[in-house]
Amino acid sequence: MGFIQMIEYKTTRIDELNVALDAWLEKTKGKRAATRGTQTRDRDAENTYVQIVEFPTYEDAMANSNLAETGEFAAQLASLCDGPPSFRNLDVLREEGTELLPDADKQRALLVELTRIERSNRQQHCPSLRDEDEPEQQHHRRDEQDALNEQQREQLHPSLEHHAE
Repeated sequence: MGFIQMIEYKTTRIDELNVALDAWLEKTKGKRAATRGTQTRDRDAENTYVQIVEFPTYEDAMANSNLAETGEFAAQLASLCDGPPSFRNLDVLREEGTELLPDADKQRALLVELTRIERSNRQQHCPSLRDEDEPEQQHHRRDEQDALNEQQREQLHPSLEHHAE
């Protein structure tokens, strides 16, 4: 079963963080277990980023975490962030039709779905982030982004629609 780890962090030092990330990638070449890594920036929250890392299995992810180089990078990450990062550890339960999509489309579809899930989870667990509590401008921006995400999801792969329900 596949495994995805999402790491959310805030930093005003993204360039320095990327230098450290590049160094980690070089040091762990041939050792790391991740099959894909994607760095994203939150459009609605300044200086907020989410790293999405895919692994073949949970066990591979844990072996990756146990690398000495990963421990060193985690310490660097902590020193470059404006607070502790938060982690989401996700077992992949189902993938549909993605083998038919080009890699870039697979990634976009995954990001759209993970963003929707993350927003839903934040709103459930952080009442201060619910739509009714947001300033009008941020609420409007989120509505536009949600509509765009829905359009992208429909264009990328119609079978992902059932997950939005």
